[in-house]
Amino acid sequence: MNCLVLIAVVGQKVLSAAQEGDVVLLQQLLNSGHSVNETNFDCVTPLHEACLASRLECVQFLLLSGANVSLSLSMSSDLFVFCSC
Repeated sequence: MNCLVLIAVVGQKVLSAAQEGDVVLLQQLLNSGHSVNETNFDCVTPLHEACLASRLECVQFLLLSGANVSLSLSMSSDLFVFCSC
């Protein structure tokens, strides 16, 4: 596995935890050095994933952890268009 693929897989753990609503795992990942603003190839962040999945507890945790609400998806300039929390 090359480094780029490994980085993508590791970053995907943060996005997946946000999408699944796993605040405990998110906290562990952030405490171990992951960025609250990690993105995938589509510029999706954990905050996007939590909003899209209506994971209010994760949204709150990510915001309190310093998630950048100004980061936008390539398809939209407004994160909160996608948030149904």
